[in-house]
Amino acid sequence: MTARILVVEDDDEYLRFLQLVLDEAGYLVHLAMSAQGALCVMSEASALPDLAIIDVGLPDKGTLSSYCPPIPRTHCG
Repeated sequence: MTARILVVEDDDEYLRFLQLVLDEAGYLVHLAMSAQGALCVMSEASALPDLAIIDVGLPDKGTLSSYCPPIPRTHCG
Protein backbone atom coordinates (compact mmCIF):
# COMPACT_ATOMS: atom_id res chain seq x y z
CA MET A 1 0.00 0.00 0.00
CA THR A 2 1.31 3.45 -0.90
CA ALA A 3 1.72 5.84 2.01
CA ARG A 4 -0.18 9.12 1.81
CA ILE A 5 1.65 12.32 2.73
CA LEU A 6 0.04 15.72 3.21
CA VAL A 7 2.39 18.65 2.61
CA VAL A 8 1.26 22.06 3.90
CA GLU A 9 3.58 24.85 2.78
CA ASP A 10 2.82 28.44 1.74
CA ASP A 11 5.99 28.80 -0.37
CA ASP A 12 4.97 27.51 -3.82
CA GLU A 13 8.54 26.76 -4.96
CA TYR A 14 9.32 24.70 -1.85
CA LEU A 15 5.91 22.99 -2.05
CA ARG A 16 6.61 21.88 -5.63
CA PHE A 17 10.11 20.71 -4.67
CA LEU A 18 8.70 18.53 -1.88
CA GLN A 19 6.05 17.19 -4.24
CA LEU A 20 8.69 16.21 -6.81
CA VAL A 21 10.92 14.47 -4.26
CA LEU A 22 8.07 12.61 -2.58
CA ASP A 23 6.43 11.62 -5.89
CA GLU A 24 9.73 10.21 -7.13
CA ALA A 25 10.05 8.24 -3.88
CA GLY A 26 6.69 6.61 -4.62
CA TYR A 27 4.43 8.37 -2.12
CA LEU A 28 0.90 9.60 -2.79
CA VAL A 29 1.23 13.33 -2.13
CA HIS A 30 -1.57 15.74 -1.21
CA LEU A 31 -0.73 19.46 -1.26
CA ALA A 32 -2.10 22.52 0.51
CA MET A 33 -0.80 26.08 0.73
CA SER A 34 -2.58 26.99 3.98
CA ALA A 35 -3.93 25.40 7.12
CA GLN A 36 -7.48 25.95 5.86
CA GLY A 37 -6.52 24.32 2.58
CA ALA A 38 -5.11 21.34 4.46
CA LEU A 39 -8.41 20.88 6.28
CA CYS A 40 -10.24 20.93 2.93
CA VAL A 41 -7.81 18.40 1.44
CA MET A 42 -8.25 16.09 4.44
CA SER A 43 -12.05 16.36 4.32
CA GLU A 44 -12.09 15.45 0.60
CA ALA A 45 -9.55 12.61 0.83
CA SER A 46 -10.66 8.99 1.01
CA ALA A 47 -8.39 8.46 4.03
CA LEU A 48 -6.33 10.53 6.43
CA PRO A 49 -2.64 10.95 5.55
CA ASP A 50 -0.07 8.62 7.06
CA LEU A 51 2.24 11.61 7.52
CA ALA A 52 1.81 15.38 7.43
CA ILE A 53 4.65 17.78 6.73
CA ILE A 54 3.46 21.17 7.97
CA ASP A 55 5.21 24.53 7.74
CA VAL A 56 5.25 25.82 11.34
CA GLY A 57 5.25 29.41 10.06
CA LEU A 58 1.86 29.31 8.32
CA PRO A 59 -0.11 32.53 8.83
CA ASP A 60 -3.29 30.57 9.58
CA LYS A 61 -1.69 27.73 11.54
CA GLY A 62 -4.16 28.21 14.40
CA THR A 63 -6.71 26.52 12.17
CA LEU A 64 -4.80 23.24 12.56
CA SER A 65 -4.08 23.55 16.28
CA SER A 66 -7.11 21.53 17.34
CA TYR A 67 -6.06 18.70 14.99
CA CYS A 68 -2.31 18.72 15.64
CA PRO A 69 -1.26 18.77 19.27
CA PRO A 70 1.88 20.78 20.01
CA ILE A 71 5.16 18.92 20.00
CA PRO A 72 6.90 19.23 23.37
CA ARG A 73 10.26 20.90 23.29
CA THR A 74 13.09 18.79 24.60
CA HIS A 75 16.68 19.63 25.31
CA CYS A 76 19.53 17.45 24.20
CA GLY A 77 22.51 16.85 26.38
